[in-house]
Amino acid sequence: MGAKTTIRRPTAAEIGELPALEVESYLSYADIGMSEVAVGNEPDVGFLSDAFYADNIRIALCDTDIAGFIEYRTLDETLYIAGVNVRPRFLGHRIGALLLEAAAELATARGLHRLSLTTFQDVPWNAPYYERLGWRTLAEEETSAGLLAIRARQRDAGYERWPRTTMVKDLSS
Repeated sequence: MGAKTTIRRPTAAEIGELPALEVESYLSYADIGMSEVAVGNEPDVGFLSDAFYADNIRIALCDTDIAGFIEYRTLDETLYIAGVNVRPRFLGHRIGALLLEAAAELATARGLHRLSLTTFQDVPWNAPYYERLGWRTLAEEETSAGLLAIRARQRDAGYERWPRTTMVKDLSS
């Protein structure tokens, strides 16, 4: 796949394509025994629209195909990564890493020195992947109030059935 990858803000029309991409990206969870995540994680179209209007979303284009997207927002002096979604046919082409690099650039431009996220601890394309990209796991006592609130909502939604973790990537070095 020699396609050129471009990261940019989506158009209003492209926002409509993202829910289907998000559903497609979650199907990989079914392959590892987490079918509840695959089918129970319906896209929040309102959140995607809000992210678009707040300039808190970027897409990855491979030629003219939307290969993935990232949603983020400012939370407790970090740029919190609410989601990274990549179409299965583009896995292994650094789409997630490119989206995270774009988020790091945006964070720096906004005067933030850290990225944060919550993720599944044992899923290969979650915590182990982020660790390879230079992220670290936060101890509970280091975790901000905002991140703890997100973890509580995830627990209430049933995601804590599988081990989860909170991670950060420092951008100041």
